[in-house]
Amino acid sequence: MKPEFITNGRPVAPQVRQLHERFGVVKRGDKILNEDIAKVIGEPWNSTRYKTVVGSWRKEVFDNTGIWLVAMPRVGYEAPTDSLQVGNAARGHRSSIRKFVRETRKAEVVVPDKLTEVERRGRDFLLTTGRLIVESVRPSNRSAMALLAPSKTDTMPQRG
Repeated sequence: MKPEFITNGRPVAPQVRQLHERFGVVKRGDKILNEDIAKVIGEPWNSTRYKTVVGSWRKEVFDNTGIWLVAMPRVGYEAPTDSLQVGNAARGHRSSIRKFVRETRKAEVVVPDKLTEVERRGRDFLLTTGRLIVESVRPSNRSAMALLAPSKTDTMPQRG
């Protein structure tokens, strides 16, 4: 039995269960509108409670089907095709890698002499693991990632 998550003293499980009952097993290509979800759970679509319940439901949909429901801002959610889901995952990886490189650099520029022994060991750990991970994303791997998830500028219509 799954634990009941509680927000503001109210468990989300009953509302998540209502979403499963109403929308059944989500299939690729399905579009589910915010207003339909809001009717089922009885919460305004722009409320924090709505986001909490829908977040739990999306996680369960993913755990049960392998489909990550993609938000369509101010509209609802869509179950992407396999290729779109891979592209979304690749874009997420690329974004995470950039952040990881940036965070590793933050630790790298700190002068170790100004740190305590414990802080120095923490910095060394960050640099060691950070460099290994950054090194594993060599240019050949990055070009493969670019094929999976072209940048927004690559996919924008060209002027002229």
